[in-house]
Amino acid sequence: MDSLREKWEVRARECGDRIDGVLYRGLPPALNQQLDEQHGVAVREQLLPLVPKGGLVLDVGCGYGRLSALVLEARPDLRVVGVDLAHPYALLFQQRLGQDGICARFSALPFPVATFDALIACTVLMYAAPLERESVLRRMLETLKPGGHALLVDPSSEFMRLAALAAPSSRDTPTGGHWFTHAEYARLGQLGTTVKTGGLPVFSLLLPLLLVLSRLGVSPAWLLRLTARLDRRWSRFARWSIHRWMVVRRT
Repeated sequence: MDSLREKWEVRARECGDRIDGVLYRGLPPALNQQLDEQHGVAVREQLLPLVPKGGLVLDVGCGYGRLSALVLEARPDLRVVGVDLAHPYALLFQQRLGQDGICARFSALPFPVATFDALIACTVLMYAAPLERESVLRRMLETLKPGGHALLVDPSSEFMRLAALAAPSSRDTPTGGHWFTHAEYARLGQLGTTVKTGGLPVFSLLLPLLLVLSRLGVSPAWLLRLTARLDRRWSRFARWSIHRWMVVRRT
């Protein structure tokens, strides 16, 4: 078993359907929940309006199915297929959602060309080696029907470097991964047609304060509600965002 798969197998067995299994293990639960909710906003508001009725959606790096569950709730007419490197996650996805869950490498997706109407890849490309990113994304886009759309979400190099200066231990994560500069991410989008881009600029700016409040035992709920509203308004200012997203159409 290769090193990355082994790490994710261990993490999946340890965490099950806990959110820190698929997001940041070092963040307080309320802050991980905020990230999860904002990923859901991107899925519901940016991707789903572009998916035709009765469409088929591929969830790459599906984990236990947190985003596919939102897809099925918002659009019961759709079907989803989940793919994850870790077999426990693929199995849990299938058990929780009643949809196909497949264990496979995201660099070698086992689907014919032009199979899906839409694709979600949330914090997936970050695990491709820098020299392999283009080929991995090209293969993902090939699984889409012409005109199909992919929602990509990955960490920002600009933000993560700042975080590493403030807390050097944040450079190391149990499962590794690479970050993306704003320019690198934009170039990847040119493998198709970039339709929309965005991020979480306000949440990212206020993250140090949110961490302090959480560690002091002060609920940041009101501040998180405010950041969610502001991030929806100012999403396009994403250069320094902890996570950036883009919607790419297969041409």
